[in-house]
Amino acid sequence: MYTMVGVKRVSFLMPEDATLKDKRQVIRNLNNTLRNRFNVSFAVVEQDEKLQRSTIAVTMVACDQELIKTAFAQISNLIESLAEIKVFNEANDIFRYENEKETVQLS
Repeated sequence: MYTMVGVKRVSFLMPEDATLKDKRQVIRNLNNTLRNRFNVSFAVVEQDEKLQRSTIAVTMVACDQELIKTAFAQISNLIESLAEIKVFNEANDIFRYENEKETVQLS
């Protein structure tokens, strides 16, 4: 059995009148929603000088590639349904991790 690792990058715009506080609030809400609903990891991966622009990465680990594809499709639909952001770029990558020879013993 393999371990599958999925990475989704999403770049989006927020309204032009957004402040830094608004941007942080949108990202915080998105982070909480995605973590709670999909059990994924979340990070802001590009800090843009423009307050209206941001790029996030969402990662998921599963034993089945289809689980990741389904979750990423649902995440895309959720993000695109949010009125306060406009997605302009997204990419998905799924990797198979199979290095079972190396294990680390924690004691």
